[in-house]
Amino acid sequence: MNFDGNFATIGTCSTTELSVTTPAGAPNGGTAIAVRVTDNNTDDFATGDYYTYDGSPVLGYIDPNSGPTTGDTLAVIHGQYLGSTTQVTFGSTDVNVDHIISDSEIQVTTPPGEEGSVDVTLTNTTGSIIEPNAYTYLPQE
Repeated sequence: MNFDGNFATIGTCSTTELSVTTPAGAPNGGTAIAVRVTDNNTDDFATGDYYTYDGSPVLGYIDPNSGPTTGDTLAVIHGQYLGSTTQVTFGSTDVNVDHIISDSEIQVTTPPGEEGSVDVTLTNTTGSIIEPNAYTYLPQE
């Protein structure tokens, strides 16, 4: 099995399932690469499946980047490698990803927080990034 011409390390194999360790690859911005399988008879099969290499998340900006201390604001986080986001944290509070819009946009609902700016942390399957003071909780009117 190869990923864009680079051979994978075979883990387990049965008649219905194949487990492999992918070869090293550079983050490719969500661009799918071909996966090809060759059987013992050296027949080559294009699987129709594709694979992308993720990079650590990159936070570009949050829209809106402020909201009430009560939370419950729908916010879209823009950046790179967000499609595999596993955790988002506002200050010290984890939130769920409500919707993965694309590899460059995810939607979350902000948690309640204290007045002032908080760091936002994004974690995906490759790594994490902390963006200092990325979101501001506004005073109640």
